[in-house]
Amino acid sequence: MPDDPKEPEFLDLLHGLYVLEYRNRKNWYDVHPIVVELLREQGFINDN
Repeated sequence: MPDDPKEPEFLDLLHGLYVLEYRNRKNWYDVHPIVVELLREQGFINDN
């Protein structure tokens, strides 16, 4: 959860669909699975 979901930098990620917003009983956010895979391929995320 971002400190401020209306922060311009976060809104850019949300509008670009890099981050997805889910609305259940409360709102929550997650990184788009394709972005996660790209970050893994580039070595920015390590599964270990």
